[in-house]
Amino acid sequence: MFIKSLELTNFKCHSSTRFEFGKTNHFFGDNYTGKSSVGEAIVFNLFGVTKHGIKGYVKEYLQEGKNSMKVDVVLQTHQQEYRLTRTMNPKGTTSVYLNNKKVKESEFKQLLGDYSRFIYSFFPDVFPEEEKSNARSYIVKSFLPEIDEFYELEKEKSHIIKQQKDIESSRNFYEGQRSLLKRQIESLNEKQNNAAPISLETQIKKQQLDKEVKSITMKLEETIKEGIELKTKLNTLKEKQNEPYFYISEQCPTCHQTVSNSQAHNIQLEHEKKKNVLQNEIDFLEKELEDQRRQYSNLAKNKTILEDELEKIKKAFPNERLDDHPSQQLNELEKVENIIAELFQKKIDLADDLKKLKQQLGQLANQYQSQINQYYTHTKVALFKQLKNGELRPDFQITYNNRPYRVLSNSEKIRCMLEIITEFNKDQDNTVPIFLDNLESITHLTHPTTQVFTATVKKGLPLTLKVKD
Repeated sequence: MFIKSLELTNFKCHSSTRFEFGKTNHFFGDNYTGKSSVGEAIVFNLFGVTKHGIKGYVKEYLQEGKNSMKVDVVLQTHQQEYRLTRTMNPKGTTSVYLNNKKVKESEFKQLLGDYSRFIYSFFPDVFPEEEKSNARSYIVKSFLPEIDEFYELEKEKSHIIKQQKDIESSRNFYEGQRSLLKRQIESLNEKQNNAAPISLETQIKKQQLDKEVKSITMKLEETIKEGIELKTKLNTLKEKQNEPYFYISEQCPTCHQTVSNSQAHNIQLEHEKKKNVLQNEIDFLEKELEDQRRQYSNLAKNKTILEDELEKIKKAFPNERLDDHPSQQLNELEKVENIIAELFQKKIDLADDLKKLKQQLGQLANQYQSQINQYYTHTKVALFKQLKNGELRPDFQITYNNRPYRVLSNSEKIRCMLEIITEFNKDQDNTVPIFLDNLESITHLTHPTTQVFTATVKKGLPLTLKVKD
């Protein structure tokens, strides 16, 4: 886009002013001579808003006592020249004209494109003053069109956090059930008329011992079965080891021919090799069988210990009292305890998944920021903020030479934003001009490649335009 001329009628301090522009346009003048108003007039003409995108405040642009205001812009875009005119009455109602023909606002928008892209490039100071969420969304859209993976991981993270909350809620429920069952068991025990009531711990202990004895009995049976299988394999291998072998000058059992010395020697070597392999297998199986016997012996000892402990409990209380305890509640309590244990494990697993997910998000965040900041020399953009707990939160911060934008001098802010704007305009079919206000603080500036407007205060000087092509 190239703005060729601007004509102002009753716009702020400009009663009737016309400018012809070139590639580089320097405005000079004292304060209140209308330098900044030029940039505001261009934005008003093209989009009908202030430089900050506010439509309601444009009424203040109309000179006091005047009934109408008009701003004409002639610009070249998409290799064609257009005259755009916008008028406004005291109520703030505007009308737009394209090549002197009244049109709808939508035709301006279709021709000019996105307001945000224009204003962020035209007025460099606007972008860093935007709401963080808006500025962040714009820069992400401009540089990271394929950021879907991060958002998908964020959704997955939210899903895991929801699962954690659901598990915590379930745990609270089952812990309540556990407390209720324990109270019921204690209550049933209190109702039993026995001088030596069986405590809940004793009942649970007996139930655990019963289960352990059953479990170890099953393991003993499995060990016996495995031992029999190992013994059978071992006997089979030993039989193979004892198979007959024919010697030199004996006949081959297959073809009945006499075996020569060299043939017999080779056969003997092969036989010895097979014997060695068999012996290794036999040694291995014998070791396994020995281990099996030790395991069986240990299991048998453990079973005896458990049975002795169980017998002590049975002797301490009458058999009928042990059989009369609240077994249903105890069984329910065991189920609840198992569910609570499972929920606890799920919580641990989800915490691990969440930790890995946060690491992935952190890696992606670094990748995205590197992808954006690779274009800049002194400027850096941060899209995420890491909290003390390691969480990543969407953020938007601009730094220049490692200093926050808010503490920069005016000249540093301009240089910083020119770096960003240059990338906004890169790879675009239709570049946007730049308006640099308060340029008196800068002594040297790398000239942008697009059309430039600058405004510099010169004490005592009326508004003056110097054009360089």
